[in-house]
Amino acid sequence: MEIQFLKMNKILVFIVFFLVTGINVIAQNVQYISSDNENISVEGSNYISFKNGELIAHRHNYKVYRNTTKENLFNPLKAKTCSGITLNFKTKSPTIKVKFRIIEGLKRAPVFGVFQDGEFDTNEQFKYKENDIISININSKNPNEEVFYTITYPLKTDVHFVGLELENNYKLEEYTKKTKKKYIAFGDSITHGTGQQTTQQTYSYILAKKLGYELFNTAVGGSKTSQVMAEMIRDDFKDIDMMTILVGVNDFNGEGVDVETLRNRYKNVLSTIRETHKDTKIYCIVSLASTWNKSKKTNLPIEPFITAIIKVVKERQDNGDKNIVIIEGAKLTTIKDLKDKVHLSIEGAKSFAEKLSIIIE
Repeated sequence: MEIQFLKMNKILVFIVFFLVTGINVIAQNVQYISSDNENISVEGSNYISFKNGELIAHRHNYKVYRNTTKENLFNPLKAKTCSGITLNFKTKSPTIKVKFRIIEGLKRAPVFGVFQDGEFDTNEQFKYKENDIISININSKNPNEEVFYTITYPLKTDVHFVGLELENNYKLEEYTKKTKKKYIAFGDSITHGTGQQTTQQTYSYILAKKLGYELFNTAVGGSKTSQVMAEMIRDDFKDIDMMTILVGVNDFNGEGVDVETLRNRYKNVLSTIRETHKDTKIYCIVSLASTWNKSKKTNLPIEPFITAIIKVVKERQDNGDKNIVIIEGAKLTTIKDLKDKVHLSIEGAKSFAEKLSIIIE
């Protein structure tokens, strides 16, 4: 019995040794890169932090997320999503794994875009499951050569970046984030990305790329003309070069406010932003093509609301604001550009961005 017991012990020791050394061999074939590596950069987020080894990139401050929908005039849960944010790095590794954790929030399947050297590679979609660690597996199109990667974050999911896995003996190449002009997109679901599947399909992202700007998409689906958003932009952002404002449909149609209420909200938003961003070029986009001609709440026609916004902007122009411009969105879009009654399709968003870029340039 004693001899048999000793034999069993030797077998167990051998099994343990095999498992440990096997794990070590596997581990030696992977180079782990932490989320705070200096050669990883994030664009499109003004609120970046690190917690428990994860990089957290958001579009709004935590005051906004603690507020109620009534205080914000938009849903904080919808705001805590990642439209417009990108992760960027360089490596020669033939294969890469980019890891994210899905955070509790909107129950939407996250879709990431992958670019290699500025060219679209693929979209990666995952099931929504809270706290799941997901891995985007990338095969380099130029193995053993330096490739610049961009990962676009999902439109309507909150995710944290966990880190990278490269092949053994590979590293991240030196990369410093380029200084670009800042573009802030202020708006509702049209700008947030309803009607598109990925960040890179939104009109604001396409516009930013065409003009060479860094996009900060602060838009939130369902948002009304929010004073809280204006105050956040006034207080938290510096040196904004350009803004687009496309908002008002939810005030008119969803909430059913009267013309005077919308006029005052819009006027206050512009005045608040101008407190600290006096020279920022602001493009006020007034209403896209839509089949919503009357408010479902009040049955009032949309035309007086459009006229009110135009008058607010013209008043600022008449008072000496030379950096504010009216863009009549209905002249740049048609019903064919829509996916539904109000939201742009993928093709419609691209067309709208191209027309906007011509006007702005």
